[in-house]
Amino acid sequence: MKILLNELKKFIDLDKITIDKLIESLNSLSYEVEYYQRIHNLKSKSFIKLAKVISCKKHPNADKLSLCKLETNNKEYQVVCGAKNIREGQTVIHALPGSIINDHKLEVKKIRNVLSYGMVLSIEELLNLDKNIIDDQEKNNILVLDNRISLKNNVFDLLKIDDYLIEISILPDRIYANSYQFLAKELAAFLDLKLLDQEEKNIKFNPEINLDLKEKDLILTNKAVSLATANAILNSNNKVKTPFEIKLLLYLNNIKPKNNILDLIYYFRLIYGLSIYEVEKNQKYQFDGQIINNKIDIFNKYFKENKIDETKNISFVAISSTKKENVLGIDDDKLDFMARQNIKGTEFSQVNLLKNFLYYGKKFDYLKSYTDIIIKNKIINDFTNEIKTIKLEEEFLENYIGEKINLYDVLEKLKIIGFNYIKEKELWKIPNYRFNLDHKQDMIEEIIRYYKIENIQSKKYPITKEFIKIENNKYFIEKVSELLISYGFNEAKNYSFVNNNEFNEYNLWDIKKPIFLNQKYNLKNNILRNSLLKGLLNSHNLNYKNNFEDIRLFEFANIYFSDQEDDFKLTLGLIFDDKITYKLDQNIENQEYSPLLVGNKIIKDILNILGLKTEKYLTYKEIKTKEDIFNKAQAVEVYYNNKLIAYFGELSPKILRAKKYIRIDKIKAHLYYLEMI
Repeated sequence: MKILLNELKKFIDLDKITIDKLIESLNSLSYEVEYYQRIHNLKSKSFIKLAKVISCKKHPNADKLSLCKLETNNKEYQVVCGAKNIREGQTVIHALPGSIINDHKLEVKKIRNVLSYGMVLSIEELLNLDKNIIDDQEKNNILVLDNRISLKNNVFDLLKIDDYLIEISILPDRIYANSYQFLAKELAAFLDLKLLDQEEKNIKFNPEINLDLKEKDLILTNKAVSLATANAILNSNNKVKTPFEIKLLLYLNNIKPKNNILDLIYYFRLIYGLSIYEVEKNQKYQFDGQIINNKIDIFNKYFKENKIDETKNISFVAISSTKKENVLGIDDDKLDFMARQNIKGTEFSQVNLLKNFLYYGKKFDYLKSYTDIIIKNKIINDFTNEIKTIKLEEEFLENYIGEKINLYDVLEKLKIIGFNYIKEKELWKIPNYRFNLDHKQDMIEEIIRYYKIENIQSKKYPITKEFIKIENNKYFIEKVSELLISYGFNEAKNYSFVNNNEFNEYNLWDIKKPIFLNQKYNLKNNILRNSLLKGLLNSHNLNYKNNFEDIRLFEFANIYFSDQEDDFKLTLGLIFDDKITYKLDQNIENQEYSPLLVGNKIIKDILNILGLKTEKYLTYKEIKTKEDIFNKAQAVEVYYNNKLIAYFGELSPKILRAKKYIRIDKIKAHLYYLEMI
């Protein structure tokens, strides 16, 4: 998702937050920032000016070019222009000689034997956009502004394109955050900022950059009327243009503008996270406590009577009335009439559509509307679902987040994003859009996300045999991870808790049933993973599908053998290609045929981390056990001072074939496994 900073500031006061602080905050909230930059990305702003077209005539030596005189900075310039829409008297954007447009520096040069001093810019050239997403009417045209605009205005301030553009990656389990409204709420909770009062805001579009819009289409007040939503076929004769401000947001998110109705849908989905429901028979919608049922039948009837193909692109129908109650108790005839008017698109001005969208965005809120898209199989959507709760005792909470952070502070933060707390029952009400929160630990992780892990001062874990083992493993894992990363490996991180279905033939151990550990991490009856292979294979698959040839992954896992909490063993899985051997030792001949060299190097370095010398004490022998796990030709038993300490080798085809959708002949990397005894 691509975010405009100024658009985000409409929801939250970020004036005192630097761009670096904002980027850091987004990363801390698990939204990985891919990059941030100015929208225009131009290196020659001082050469881009507003200009008046003094005269415009046909080029003497070219049929498709115009020869224009422009007034820029109180000087006249001759410019050759190829746009069809340039006319005398227009206010345009002039790139003077010295400008760098699309990485090309403009100079005074002859075009068909006539000198041209720079060029007149289109929106595509100004923002360096992909031609495929440009509005068809703008693709070969220059950007024309109101001729009443003072030429002293700064182009970038006028068009608001000197703004920061931030691209973030949103993980699948956080898809609900795919809107400005919700990102603002997340940042408000994280940075302890207040959200701006949207009730006092009007949406205004600048008439100076929207010549084709009337005054009534440029100002949206918040006196919103009611609406209902449904799917319908768009057959629009509406000639109202889409405001530049909306087009800009669509362009920057690689969305091609279509018409004012569809553009508004995309715009409000980006801003408010509005969903367009897949309306089906028996699906229920609730507005102000009442349910509208099966109204889509009327639309279906209308489609059949008018022979409209229902398989075409789905769009939006806004059903407007002067009183909110009319939507809730609307009769079929009136609904049918309104559907006809909206499908034709002749009765709607821009402002009416915007009012309806804004009302919907504020009334039902993004938090209550997006689950229906994610969970498509639910017949009853998130408006009618019962609220999910998680019991989280205050003592339990204090153990994890420490005494300095009190429950009131936690509640105030989480309230912003839709959580609530019933103190007498010690229950947290979970908003329905957070369908992935089920356990206490999930809630703890959510709380930690808003406080940052370094600010959490939990109580010290009691010193037990298990604690010592975990702490030692933690230190060991950190050191070995640093080592493997220096070799060019990436860590494959997979969830530790799995469901019953994952305990099957993919396991590396003879355990066929899941292990339940009572009170493990204070979670009752959670199942801990006892298989390493599944996660590694999944990570390999993802890389293979994305055509990453150099696949070098590692993962640590605690393998549990029983329900005893200290009965586990630390294991390490590796996936790598032959190329990595060159990095480890460039002096060994035929190393491309010796992937075990990787294991030899890694095992020696691991023993050095443990403080053990390897020169005389480390030996390898042919593997005699675990033949069902390893490829015998590429596996060894590892001995230290004549004592068996580990197994290392390539996983056998039998193990790999357990994952039915993996083609052995297509795997471009070795899958190796190290078991430390």
